[in-house]
This record gives sequence, structure tokens and C-alpha cells, in this order.
Amino acid sequence: MTNPNQDKAELNHFNQLAAHWWDKNGPLKTLHDINPARLSFVQKHQSLAGLRVLDVGCGAGIFSEALAKAGAQVTGIDLADELIQVAQQHAKDSSLTIDYQCVSAENFAQQHTAQFDVVVCMELLEHVPDPAAILAAASHCLAPQGWLFASTINQTFKAKALAVWAAETLLNLIPKGTHDADKFIPPHQLVAWLEPLNFKPVTLTGLHYNPFKRTTQLAMPADINYLMAFQKNE
Repeated sequence: MTNPNQDKAELNHFNQLAAHWWDKNGPLKTLHDINPARLSFVQKHQSLAGLRVLDVGCGAGIFSEALAKAGAQVTGIDLADELIQVAQQHAKDSSLTIDYQCVSAENFAQQHTAQFDVVVCMELLEHVPDPAAILAAASHCLAPQGWLFASTINQTFKAKALAVWAAETLLNLIPKGTHDADKFIPPHQLVAWLEPLNFKPVTLTGLHYNPFKRTTQLAMPADINYLMAFQKNE
């Protein structure tokens, strides 16, 4: 077993939000608002019905449940134990079958070689000390020709200003302390990490959120929040 790729302060931050995770008008309302766009992005590349999908950094299950409702066989993993407990209970209350586990991506990958058709890492990579290790674990879990979908925040001045100062302080869209701008990741860095793992980049798009209308659009530019799709070669 490898040492967990975790930041304890980050885990504590998110565990403290566990009770509010499913409140669509609460402190994590933006996750609910962007969820349909995230699902749409995945479905543009893969029909999810019957596919084995791994949600890395699943939190309390907002995206995992959307994937399951789309017909996927979903496994969700996260190191925030309180979030996993909330996820398990919410799935049960929603009559959904989702395999939630409190485990690191690296340790999970050691036991699940090439067992998934799709891996998603949504709003996770900017919260861990070693995002490249998360991607390597995702690669290990994916079957040949499998798809990897990632959503994170670009390392631009605009992103740092809007995703941290505006979102957390000015507009109070997300809880203070959610993001560390030094951990933001430019798209070319994702490509640099994944190409040696035999992935080809397929799609890059921006994720544009209107906090006043609470609507989301997938479009360029990708200078703040963005999504990328990669496919694993044989």
C-alpha cells in the first residue's frame, strides 16, 4: 500500500462540508449547477449505458449519481471518509447502486488493473499534492481504448482572480479556502503528464459558469475552468 496522496487540510475542509453537500442552494451549489454540463461533456464522447466508470475524488456523490442515472456501473472513491458516508446514504435513499470506497486512487489502482471503461477526475486534481500520480493511477485502472475525463482550473491570472478572489470572497459562490491558486493546472501540463502514459488528447473546452443565472456553458476559451477528454491507446 502506498502513502495517501492527500492534503489533510483539504480533507478537513471538505469533510466539514459533508452535511451540506446535497443542498442545491447551499455552499456547494455551484457543483450542482455545473453537473449537467459535466455529464454532457462525457456523453458527447461515450454512451455510458452499461460501462464501468470510476469516479476518482467522488466527494459525496453528485457526479457519481448522475453517471449512475445515465446507466453506468459506477465506483466512486475518495479519501474524505465523511463524504463517503454521505454518498453511501444518499445513493441508498435514491435507490441507486454505486460502489463507494474510502481509498486512495493509487491503492485502489493496485487492485483494479484495466477494469474500467471510463475514469473521471472532476474538480480533484487541483486539490492533491501530486496530481500526476492520480492520473497514473487512473491510467492503470483503464482498459485499452478507455476514456479519461478531467475537469480542473487553468493557471492564468484570470483564473486566479476569478476562481479564488471573486468566487470565494466577492460573490461567496464557494466556501473560503476551497482553492489554492498555486495548485491550478494548465491544459498543456495535463497533456505532458498523460502522453507518456499512452493517452491522446481528444477535446479541450472551457466550462463557463454564470453565477447570477446559475447556468453553465461548454465553450472556448478555456482560460478559467476547463474540461479535457483523453483516450488511452492499445
